[in-house]
Amino acid sequence: MVDTNCYAGVQARDLIAALDGRVPVALAISSAAVYADDAPHLATEAAPTGGGSAWAEYGRGKNEMEAVHRDGGFSAAVALRPPYLCGPNENLDCATWFFRRILAGHPVLVPGLGAAQYHFRSRRRPGARRRPDGDLQR
Repeated sequence: MVDTNCYAGVQARDLIAALDGRVPVALAISSAAVYADDAPHLATEAAPTGGGSAWAEYGRGKNEMEAVHRDGGFSAAVALRPPYLCGPNENLDCATWFFRRILAGHPVLVPGLGAAQYHFRSRRRPGARRRPDGDLQR
């Protein structure tokens, strides 16, 4: 099962209950927002989680969703933590929100003194990687 929709633990619990043990493996699309404020720059899977304060309820919810999947009775449960998804079908208006804010002359607050290095991933092909020559590979 690939969970691309749960934003909170309660949603993950409902999903797992609906599956009723019929699915042995879970893959959840989580978020880098689960990393705690004291996580190191370029966090790894071992970094502290709990949700960064800049991400508020979203980070805490994704963190709880991961815990529910881990404890959900699957033989294997994996959470991918992409930092930022954009492109076609991006329904949260993440990218244009920043541009509209800048154009309106409002400040854009940047957590971590602006030192974060994020990899932007396309919603169209999140499993694709770019080769050094720029072409996509699967």
